[in-house]
Amino acid sequence: MKKLCQILMANLLLRRYIEVLIILKLRLLQKPDNEEPFRAQIVIGFEPTSIVEFYNLFKPSAIIDANPLEGMLQIHQIYPEHVDFGGFSKASPFPENELEKRRVISCSSGLEARPFGVIQFIHGSGKKITVNCMDMLIQETSMDLARQGNELKIPIDFEAGTTVKKPLSEWTCIELVPLL
Repeated sequence: MKKLCQILMANLLLRRYIEVLIILKLRLLQKPDNEEPFRAQIVIGFEPTSIVEFYNLFKPSAIIDANPLEGMLQIHQIYPEHVDFGGFSKASPFPENELEKRRVISCSSGLEARPFGVIQFIHGSGKKITVNCMDMLIQETSMDLARQGNELKIPIDFEAGTTVKKPLSEWTCIELVPLL
């Protein structure tokens, strides 16, 4: 899962909309200062890329076998820091001294005006939970995109090449990310 999260965040377009998602959810545009690092928990899952295969998995007559299934990473929800899911979200805390060290590096690079923090990618259920942490410096272009609040064009799965316009929000960012 760690590698998938790194690949996700390495894609500049996907990262931009994840940053906008964090800005909107944590209300970073309303925060007067960026001295205190933000913390966010992003609950992710893996779902089939084909809508037909997705529905087939949930039919009462579904046959689950070991055949590989083409899937995609899906963002299910984002929470601000300290939402406790029975203790597992704190299973992989980001070391405070490491977070402070990275914040000092960003400040010395002249980036102190940008929001900085840590995100936890949380995946699984029951006792099989994985948590991966990653620090994040929000880019100014993402802040501008969130400030503008333009509509997003969301592709429609059933009609290739068609889109629907939706207002910029936390949920449209969640909806858009797996489609990019």
